[in-house]
Amino acid sequence: MTTLHISPSAPSSSIAVDRRAESASLPLSGQIRADLDSLAQHMRHCASTRNRSSRFQLALQDACTLASPRIVTLAAVTILLAVAAVSLSIGIFGAI
Repeated sequence: MTTLHISPSAPSSSIAVDRRAESASLPLSGQIRADLDSLAQHMRHCASTRNRSSRFQLALQDACTLASPRIVTLAAVTILLAVAAVSLSIGIFGAI
């Protein structure tokens, strides 16, 4: 069994692969080793791109994720209220 332990606070150079096999005679296959190396490279790349603007972009993405389902509902309710207000005002001024 192969497990990958990655600490979020650990620097990219300390990403370690803990290989615990049930039997010491079972080595990792070449494909698994290549996948783990690719993952470690990806994690180093992600860690190196962390800066102030990435935190701002993440905050904007979170805000957009929170707001986007509500935007359509807000637009629909606004249109319905506008139509109701126009209908009411036409009714009031039509009676005069």
